[in-house]
Amino acid sequence: MHPAHEIPQHGNLVPAYSRFILLTYLNQVAQTISAKLTLDHTRDERGLTDDLIEELVRWDQTTLPESLHYEGWRLELRMSKVTQKLESQLGADLGLITTLSTRMCRVEKALLFQCKRLHPTGQSEFTPESCYGDLMEEHGRKQATDMLAHTPASFFLLFNPRISHVHNDLELINSKPLREDHGVSLHAGFQDILILPATTRIGMHSTGGLEDLFPYTTCFSQFIVQDVFQCNVGDASALALATARNKNEEFRVRISLEMDLLFED
Repeated sequence: MHPAHEIPQHGNLVPAYSRFILLTYLNQVAQTISAKLTLDHTRDERGLTDDLIEELVRWDQTTLPESLHYEGWRLELRMSKVTQKLESQLGADLGLITTLSTRMCRVEKALLFQCKRLHPTGQSEFTPESCYGDLMEEHGRKQATDMLAHTPASFFLLFNPRISHVHNDLELINSKPLREDHGVSLHAGFQDILILPATTRIGMHSTGGLEDLFPYTTCFSQFIVQDVFQCNVGDASALALATARNKNEEFRVRISLEMDLLFED
């Protein structure tokens, strides 16, 4: 088994069909969460983040294990929340630790996330100009800077209503092409939950609504499956792992989630 530093950065560590199963699972989760914001425009980031974690765990306990097991894989999820006593010390909404274990290697990486939601333009209408609260204000910049002080693997997780409800003709929705990998279609997935790098946010100075930010984002399902579990994204440093696990007293995360993808011989 190879250590992390010997892993080929562009290798397909997880086979195409197994990735297809995971993409399908995460797309379903994203659709469910986005439907909640579509129906309830008052749901805040905290509630949507809780919904996301709950839905991930629920799907993991239903049909997903059998589908992955047939391919020789097992997905395990573990979640913990910071105690109310420590909430005043929060630095990020979510710390994610992913472990990939195959015949070739075992890799453990950490990522940090601040969560934002799209707000309607006016009273109740979502448009391509709708914004993500304080993301593009000074507070959003500070959140990005604070996360990056602990790991370069820092991101904003952006909740949206069903994108088709925002604007049916938004060309950006279809800008991410289908991929064919060994005969299996791996499309980018639903764009209802988006990932924006904190480094990208630091470099932006405009007000930035959905339409402006979309070209710099990746959809949630593709990010986790094609980037994180392929070991192209994440931080294996002791500081990043400790922070994501809430063992860094100077920087707390509200929710710590561990996702283990294990190949079983």
